[in-house]
Amino acid sequence: MGRPVWKGLADDMGLGRAKAEPGLRVVTSSDGGLFYNHILQKHDEYTECLLDLLDGAERLLNKGASKVGDTIDAMAKREQANLDEIKRLWEALEMEEGMEPVGPAPDGSVQANDMWWTSSLHQMFPGSVFDHWVFKILDWPSYMSVTGWLRRIINFLAFPFTGGRDLWEWLYSNLGGEWRLVEEAAFIWDLMGQFFVDLGTELETRMQIMFTGWYDSDAATTAGEYFREACSALASVNGPMSDLGDKYMAVATSSFGWCQAIYSGVDAIVDAVVAALLAGTSIAEILSGALALPGVVTAIIAVVKAVAAAWGYAMAAAYAMLGIGAGLGAVLKQVEWVTLPEG
Repeated sequence: MGRPVWKGLADDMGLGRAKAEPGLRVVTSSDGGLFYNHILQKHDEYTECLLDLLDGAERLLNKGASKVGDTIDAMAKREQANLDEIKRLWEALEMEEGMEPVGPAPDGSVQANDMWWTSSLHQMFPGSVFDHWVFKILDWPSYMSVTGWLRRIINFLAFPFTGGRDLWEWLYSNLGGEWRLVEEAAFIWDLMGQFFVDLGTELETRMQIMFTGWYDSDAATTAGEYFREACSALASVNGPMSDLGDKYMAVATSSFGWCQAIYSGVDAIVDAVVAALLAGTSIAEILSGALALPGVVTAIIAVVKAVAAAWGYAMAAAYAMLGIGAGLGAVLKQVEWVTLPEG
């Protein structure tokens, strides 16, 4: 079983490339806009590093496939005479001190997942978290704001030219970038991290099956140590993938926060101006009954506008803080790359 295990997993690296490359190539540093292009300027380099890691994993697994048969043959012979031979075969994998070797599962019941271990690659982008209904509720003043309705009217008129895309988001993208594209890239980075974790886990599972029934020798233990290092090396790629997922998500969050801060701030200013113009009568006059119905309606609208303006200022400040905090997180997040052994 050993040789097909490694070769089969090596062939699956093509599935990883097919998922990662199209999803990441649609993003460029310019999608960061004026604010974030310096953070995304290494995007192409990051993508190439991932593809290099996939190639490295394929080389490691292919070389493992060519060696594992010889390792099994060595195990089947006299033990002490072949320990050095097994070490020589796997010398490219340097063992970490104290690392437990791969051996059979305690209950001997593990099963390989065959093609299904790559199921994480079939996941689709679930949609932007920024389209969540909570953000719609927080944006309630825009449904009563003059500028909010003006934006909707202009978006409607511009529909034939924008394909339905929000015109104001498009204008903002020149400053803050395409946060939806960056968010999708963050999803791909996280997905590829899970792919490598699953790869290491699946290799270990299949090695456990291979060892079941004859893991009772020094030679098998020695080989198991190197198998463990290979599994650990592959799973370690999750580190930089997770770092990149966090970095890109921070960029998307910061961009979204600043966009909403601008929206909320403009709406709040307009609402405050409208409230001031309509506030020709006081609440006290309303309660005294001295006003005619049109005056009462006007005063009530003024109060609502004042409340909406206050809410808008508060949300503008909150979104601005979100933009600052997430932006700092994106700048400070460091990506620690790993190197895969040749096998």
